Amino acid sequence: QFLSITRPMMNCLYATPVAALLLCLSVLVAATTSSGEEAELPKREHIRLNLDWADNWGDWGPEAFCPDEYFATAFEIKVQSYDGAIIDDTAINAIQLICNHAFYNTTTKDAPQLRDFPISSLQAPWGDWRARQECSGWLTALRMLSDPPEGVFSDDLAASELEMACDWDPEEVRPGGGITQWGTWSSWEYCPHGWAICGLETQVDPDTITGDETALNNVKMFCCELPEGSY
Repeated sequence: QFLSITRPMMNCLYATPVAALLLCLSVLVAATTSSGEEAELPKREHIRLNLDWADNWGDWGPEAFCPDEYFATAFEIKVQSYDGAIIDDTAINAIQLICNHAFYNTTTKDAPQLRDFPISSLQAPWGDWRARQECSGWLTALRMLSDPPEGVFSDDLAASELEMACDWDPEEVRPGGGITQWGTWSSWEYCPHGWAICGLETQVDPDTITGDETALNNVKMFCCELPEGSY
């Protein structure tokens, strides 16, 4: 089948020579075929980070990966602010990673269309996106604050805050901007040195008629090996 021409493909024509090659390779993998079906993006070799504490309502969404040779440099969370006891609160509704090329300070320096590539998995619809939290290098660790089940007559929140760390440094922590009044933190989960976060998968409680939705409950993140010289 022939590939239909998409806007990202057209960007290939205007990028710098090296950057254009990188973009075209990633675009062709996820291109749209003439039948309208999206080609499946192959999974990268990765290590999975599983949290040791989180709630467990809802369904797991698809695994989402940065394009090949791209890694997460920033993240954002979508949060419904606490509205009080009589309102159904959901706290975190979505997580988005921002991906950049392993050598983005040089390879894509003059090609803005190749920078800040967002990825996310399953999302819930409530809330607003908090400010982007960035690293000077790579996102390499995470922990999440989750409110345990409160019982039949209480409002459950599930995941309420996400913190991530940069460059394997426990002092370089970036708070997501969620709700921190309640809950229990998971342990920190780190990529091995030389590996950085490159993807995620989220578990989300869908909108139901029960009136007590919890939105995002859990997240798994994936670490991929950085090329030599990129850290």
